[in-house]
Amino acid sequence: ARDKSIEESKESPILGFTVETKEIKTELSNIANVMNRYKASINTGTVDPDEALPKLISDLKDAGWDKVQKEVQMQLDEFVANKK
Repeated sequence: ARDKSIEESKESPILGFTVETKEIKTELSNIANVMNRYKASINTGTVDPDEALPKLISDLKDAGWDKVQKEVQMQLDEFVANKK
C-alpha cells in the first residue's frame, strides 16, 4: 500500500525553478573560493567557531553574498508569480 502522506503531499511551488547565474557569475565564483578556504577547518572543527564563523560570514559578504541572495530571491519571486 502507498504511504498516505505521499498521496496527500502537495507539489512545491518552486518545483522546476533554476537560477540564471549570468548576472552573478563573478560573485558565485568568489563565494566558492571563500568556502574552499574555510570548509576543511570548519567541517573538521579545527578552528574556534566563535572566531571562524564571523570571519567566514564577513568574507562571504565581501565576496558578494548579498547580491547573490537578492538576485536569487528576485528570480524566485518572479518564477512563483508567473507560475500562477
